[in-house]
Amino acid sequence: MDKAQLYDFYCRFIFSLKAYERITWKKMIEEIKEYYSLKSILEICTAKELKGLQEVINGNRIQDRWTERTLEEKYLIFLEELVEGLYDAIQEALDHVDWEYQKRKDQFWAIAIGYLKSIIHSLLEPFYEYMFCHFKTESQILNIC
Repeated sequence: MDKAQLYDFYCRFIFSLKAYERITWKKMIEEIKEYYSLKSILEICTAKELKGLQEVINGNRIQDRWTERTLEEKYLIFLEELVEGLYDAIQEALDHVDWEYQKRKDQFWAIAIGYLKSIIHSLLEPFYEYMFCHFKTESQILNIC
């Protein structure tokens, strides 16, 4: 991974950003490592993602592409390997995970997100109906936005 790719990940997680020209690769890695504590890894990962991390630690490939992709987006793996310097934090999280709690948390968020999506859909449906009653095509709607 080059410095520009690392900086992209760095910008997603670190709140007190330094300019690209003023930060080194090593400093970005250090700040990202500080961000990922035991608690933060367990909070941001689902049980399925934690199992994927366990697979990577065991030297196996993650079978589920979706899980692999979300772990890459969370900057825990890159090109099917753990991100440099995060092995200890990830191992500690895996050593302390309460799998039953993690599964219950995942179920809660799945229900909550589904509920919120249904509310948003029910709120937007009348808006779409109104827009399509007043404009003949979708392109007319998009042209006014």
